Amino acid sequence: MASEIYFFMTKEDLLHMLTRVEESIGVKYIENAAYYSKDIPIYDSLTDYEYLGICRTGDHQSESFLVLEKSEELHPEERLQFDGRTRYLVDQSNHPDSVGLWLGGMYRDKFIVCGHMGAISASDKSKRIFNAFRKCIKAQCKYKKGRYYFSDNVKEISGGVRLITISVKSPPEYDLKIEEE
Repeated sequence: MASEIYFFMTKEDLLHMLTRVEESIGVKYIENAAYYSKDIPIYDSLTDYEYLGICRTGDHQSESFLVLEKSEELHPEERLQFDGRTRYLVDQSNHPDSVGLWLGGMYRDKFIVCGHMGAISASDKSKRIFNAFRKCIKAQCKYKKGRYYFSDNVKEISGGVRLITISVKSPPEYDLKIEEE
């Protein structure tokens, strides 16, 4: 059973949310990527992450992290490349007790790309991580439209930016529209 939650947050919102999660449960983060070394960077916190609040690609399916409980081991998938080198892939497929986290954020000062959290399994550890994040996302994002949660900060600036649900290359009709009530 997969679980998902979508959200729009500013850097300030993300800092609050991550701080709450990291105080409530012990987690670590690994950027979903392919590495040429087994020496894969692991973050104990994302509050100091260089690109927190910034989406570098304009696409909500990029720049994601594997989130594991601190006690869980990382099991990257080893893949032999055509050139003979080995790459080490980090993603949820080898980690059923994890969740995936796409932070989203500001792109080129004109767009806010949605963030997204997803679990691919219903293991107890995965549920525990997912539920801790969901609780903190809902606390930070008081508003919801469709399946998207958004914060006060996003509501305040929504008139001056596009709220991207898929990609900045998508037509504006796919954007989240926040009408004043």
